[in-house]
Amino acid sequence: MTTGTAAILAGGGGKRLGGLAKESLAIAGESAGPRLVRLLQGRFDPVLVVTRNAGLYRGTGAVALCDLVPGFGPLSGLHAALCASGTQWLWLAACDMPAFDPRLVDLLLARLEAAITGEGATGSPPLACLARHGNHFEPFQALYSRALIPHLEALFSKAAAVASAGAAAGGVTPPPRSILQPSFKELFGPLPVEFVPEADVRELSPGWEAFFNLNTFEDLNRYQLAGKRTIT
Repeated sequence: MTTGTAAILAGGGGKRLGGLAKESLAIAGESAGPRLVRLLQGRFDPVLVVTRNAGLYRGTGAVALCDLVPGFGPLSGLHAALCASGTQWLWLAACDMPAFDPRLVDLLLARLEAAITGEGATGSPPLACLARHGNHFEPFQALYSRALIPHLEALFSKAAAVASAGAAAGGVTPPPRSILQPSFKELFGPLPVEFVPEADVRELSPGWEAFFNLNTFEDLNRYQLAGKRTIT
């Protein structure tokens, strides 16, 4: 099984970075967003970027996108990327996760293929493949199927309908945040998803380096000083 498309979600601002867009963080002389484009291009073609700053990616060869249904954070970005993807499966990355290990792609693809065609395959093929981390999962550095598009749109429509009903009722009882701002957890709730055990992922990334996240300038300094380099 192969996947030819990757997407980077780069729309978020860093509250703990003084409002600086994470995609503009300087890493070894490159902005984080274009740097990650370059790394992903060694494995994927095309590379999509969901961003408000398309100019930052001029000349990189990436395809810049905007949210089609704004207001739902990373789920809006995932939706836009899946709609623009020309392949069934999409690798989802985030601009503030600077590491990229192609072996992780291979691992997830192998698990996905086994879940679809292997001995343990069921009648409902997975719509996503992600790494487990304790009782949680990693929504980035993960694979998503275009078959998720109608499920995402159903979540968005439900949220809009509930918000409209709440407004009409005068907002006396605010709707649950999980409905108005659904997360990946709400998306996956009723759907078949393949989760790769944490122990298997740690064989490739013992210190969870593949998922290192840049939320503060301290994180950026730690990433660069520790010499955490992308595996290419």
